[in-house]
Order: sequence, then structure tokens, then C-alpha cells
Amino acid sequence: MRLIAVALFSLLVVAAGEAPRRPYLVEELPYLDLEQMDQVRIIVRYREMLGTTFTVESSAALFALPPDVDFPVLRRADLRDIHLAIDCRRAPSEAPGGPIVLAVSAVAIGPNSRDFFALVEPELPSLAPVRRCLIAAWAAQCGKRHKDASFTKRAQDTLLSSLAALLEASIKAGRIENFSWLEAGDAALQGDSRWQKMLIEFANCYGDQREIAETAQKIGLRRLGDKWCIDSEFLQEIGMVRVEGALITKKRALLDDAVRAWEKSRRSSQQLRGLTANQYLNRARERKLVLGMNRAEVALSWGYPEAVTWTRRESVLMEAWFYGERYACLTDGFVFHIQQ
Repeated sequence: MRLIAVALFSLLVVAAGEAPRRPYLVEELPYLDLEQMDQVRIIVRYREMLGTTFTVESSAALFALPPDVDFPVLRRADLRDIHLAIDCRRAPSEAPGGPIVLAVSAVAIGPNSRDFFALVEPELPSLAPVRRCLIAAWAAQCGKRHKDASFTKRAQDTLLSSLAALLEASIKAGRIENFSWLEAGDAALQGDSRWQKMLIEFANCYGDQREIAETAQKIGLRRLGDKWCIDSEFLQEIGMVRVEGALITKKRALLDDAVRAWEKSRRSSQQLRGLTANQYLNRARERKLVLGMNRAEVALSWGYPEAVTWTRRESVLMEAWFYGERYACLTDGFVFHIQQ
């Protein structure tokens, strides 16, 4: 890999003016004024060649190669394992409304994650909050990709501490309108535990202000009593779950899981009744629930349920009878699943 890097650097660098000292992540492209920048250096992870252009991860932008220069090494799969530093400028797009096209003037091995963050760190106080969020998301991805948890922790601690300080300063200065960046930041960092913890602490401190409460709700926080929590914790507390974008009760989700497993088995309700009527009756009197029991036998065995949920598969009624943490699922009136 080191030989590949040296070869790439020596073969591919084409001088074309001085690039900015601090390179930008490709995720930052939408926040750069490319029309006003003669040249920009972008850190990317190569994806694939498309004719005379190539694409990169995390962006729809196209990078156009000079017609008089060949970059054969860019066709190597090895490039997907390293950061590339690309010097480029905005090129006119052939299709109005199409992806950004950037004319490439130089390609080199980019800095590793730690070196890149060392370049970014002094600039953090002047960076827009949403760009700090994008860099924090990038740091998390790099940590997972390279199994470097210590880098991710240090980078995210630094970035999220700066964001927390910015939030507090905005509150004290009364700049409520500045919190609109939280929505874009949440889209970039969604699911990150440190980010969620910071938002919850922020909402718990200042969520009594209407504007902040509205912002907290937009980014998925929910008020539970006198505290704020993330959406999944709120739903768990009220007995709901989100499945494929729809809200259903946890009991209904358990029934749906059991029904899917039952349908996958390709069995029918007629195959469930494997004992005689007397054998089922004896099991029920012993308070033993077994597959194939009908509703009356279930009621005799476990008693009447505390809660019932149901759904239909074509014309067949599927039920779940709940007894605290225990439940039994029935199809067409016969038990096909038991959770003790």
C-alpha cells in the first residue's frame, strides 16, 4: 500500500496553482462558494470511474479529468482504501440542475484522519455549526472504518464540546433563530449517542422556552413528564414502536413477528391440532399451554388475557393474548406460538 501511495503521488500530481492550506471534506461542498474560489482541495474516498470522470463516496459530484492527462491509477480498486486529495475548480455542468461537476487539476494521497483533523481543529471556532456536525459524522465513520475508537472519541469530544458551547452562548445572547442548524446537524449525526446526549442536556436546560421546545421536537426529541428524551425512549415508555415509518404498539409488533415466522413455516392451522380433545383438556387443567389449543382451552389454562391485539391475513384472524410478559398467538382460533 505504501508503494502504491508513493507511486500515486509521483505519477498523478499535476501542479495547477496553490491549493488552500486546509483541505475540505467532500461533505462540505454544498457549503462552499465554488463560483468565488479559483481552486479548492477536496478530501475524498474514490468510488468508480465513469468515462472521463470519477465519482466519490458521500457525494453526487462528478470529478472530470483533464482531456490531455491520463490517470490510470485511479482505476485501481486499491484507491478505495485511502483518502485522496483532489485539487479542482467548478466546471460548467452540461445538464441544468444536474450534479456538480468539478474539473480536476491534481490528485495526491490525502492526509490520514488524524492529520486532517489536526488541520481542521484550529479553524473550528470560525466554522459554521452544520459543518462541524458534518466533520463529527466523518470522524465517526473514519473511526469505524479504521477501528480507531480513540480518534473518534477525541475528535467528537472536541467538536461536540464546541457545539455545546455555541448553543449555550446563543442562549445567553438570545439568538434563538440560530438553532435552525440543529436540524441539518441531526440529519448528519442521527443515531450518534454523544450527539443525542448533548441535545437532551440542551433541551432539559432550556426546553421551557417555546422556540427551543419547537426546535427540540423538530429534531426528534420528545417531552416525557418534565424531561426530554429521544424518540425511541419516548415510544418505549408509552408502549409503541416505529416499524417501516409507521407507529404501532409493542404488542402488535410482537404479533407481527410471530405471524411472519408462522407464514414462513408454510404450515396450516389444521396441522396444529396434534392431540385429542381430552389430552388438550387435561393440559389446560394442569395450567399448561401447548400448541394447537383453542380459545376455550387457552382461557382454561392461563385465564382470560390482560390485553388482546389482532390482525388479519386475508380472511384469517391472527390474535395475540397477553398475560404480563407472557403471550400466546393464535391463527384461526388455534395457538401457533407461545412466549413464556
